[in-house]
Amino acid sequence: MNDIKAIFGKVLGEIYRLQDASGSMTSGQEPGHIYGLRHGIEDAIDREIEAAGWIPNAQLEAFSDILGKAQEDPKFKGYYDIESELQEAGIERVAAIRTLRYFKASGRFADVISKMDSMYSPIECKNFDLEER
Repeated sequence: MNDIKAIFGKVLGEIYRLQDASGSMTSGQEPGHIYGLRHGIEDAIDREIEAAGWIPNAQLEAFSDILGKAQEDPKFKGYYDIESELQEAGIERVAAIRTLRYFKASGRFADVISKMDSMYSPIECKNFDLEER
């Protein structure tokens, strides 16, 4: 395990411990998981990293290219219009939703994202507000 990964686990474990000790909020994590994070148990740290998800820059750039084309296409009606391109680029729907929330929060591709609130998008790909998580 590398040092950065161990430090990440320690810091996150301490945050969870402090949340649980505060009385006003809880981390929702089991004590064993918090202990594992704080004490460098790689399995606990790996579970956190996996749960956080990862969208590499290459996927972000590919998605930007796809949305850029959609933005220029007057026939674009919704998510289904770009779904096959996203799949070809290796972008699964869960990653697409996270990325669309990121783009919306960053003020990017607003016109295209707003068009996704249509019957041409699955229910989970219509609204990309940050509160939805």
